[in-house]
Amino acid sequence: MKKIKYAIVYLNIEPNYAKLHNLPVKLPILAEDFYKAKNENKIPLDIIIRGLEAQINVKKDEYYSSYLVYHYYEMFKQLMNKEDFELAYKYLLKAKEILHDYRFHFYSGLYYAKLGNEEIAELELKQSISEKKILLMDTLSLEI
Repeated sequence: MKKIKYAIVYLNIEPNYAKLHNLPVKLPILAEDFYKAKNENKIPLDIIIRGLEAQINVKKDEYYSSYLVYHYYEMFKQLMNKEDFELAYKYLLKAKEILHDYRFHFYSGLYYAKLGNEEIAELELKQSISEKKILLMDTLSLEI
């Protein structure tokens, strides 16, 4: 008999709220988190992440992956503000595993700056700027 790993329910999010908080309009939530999420005025970040992770584990999807990466970076920022650098770095690496783009280098730069390693911070921030410029140039060439 096959064991069920995840029980996912989809919380319908009002489009304006979804846009404001960078959420999909059908937010995957673990069944165990559903009632807490439904009754909160703002859905806790850990619930959002657990639901999106479960969704990605069931079916890899670029749509949900982009939301997961965004929320990993949000968790990274929260943990950095709490000075939980070790856990923050783990979320940084999780985001990189899904999508390695300029944001990884930007947040890595902030991470290393906070740790006092200015040399690596500077290199990471320069890399971020370089990758962002390339992305911008590619976007502009597509529009022309």
